[in-house]
Amino acid sequence: MTTSVKEQLGTDWQKTQAVSAQRFSRIQKIVKAAASEAFSEFKIGATEVRGLSHKTLANLVAYLKAQDAIASPQATPASSVTLIEGEVAEVDEKALPTWRQLLVELFGLARERRAEWLQVLREQVKRYPRKLDQDLTVEYGDRYQRVKDQFKKAQARYQSVTSPVKAEAPAKPVEVEVLED
Repeated sequence: MTTSVKEQLGTDWQKTQAVSAQRFSRIQKIVKAAASEAFSEFKIGATEVRGLSHKTLANLVAYLKAQDAIASPQATPASSVTLIEGEVAEVDEKALPTWRQLLVELFGLARERRAEWLQVLREQVKRYPRKLDQDLTVEYGDRYQRVKDQFKKAQARYQSVTSPVKAEAPAKPVEVEVLED
């Protein structure tokens, strides 16, 4: 018995479809299991991270409050030691404040410390350009000096454009008399 090429191709095609259907089914089961496991790990990890970040933020707020208490004039010598050693009792997990309470306290502390932080930032900003200028001068020499000169020229032009126009004479009050006809 001879089979025609058409029948042979049909038989081979059916075998191929059956094998590929089985393989696709196995791959589909593997992908479903992997996705299920990945999502469950993601949920567990998110829960752990949420808990840890909540506890960490609560400890940070407690530490900052302790620093503020120590910095106050009524601070006792024993509390000064706590600041130096950086020891703050950890917040109990059952007594954790809500996220809203934590953020309100944190923003309140930031508002109180703003002037102090700005002073520290100002000092750092003053030091950084000098150090950067020295480093770039050592590293690039004349090439840096040319760029620096161009930058200073542009800065001077910008300041001259943005500086307020000075009035030549101060304004004088004027009296106006209205006459009726």
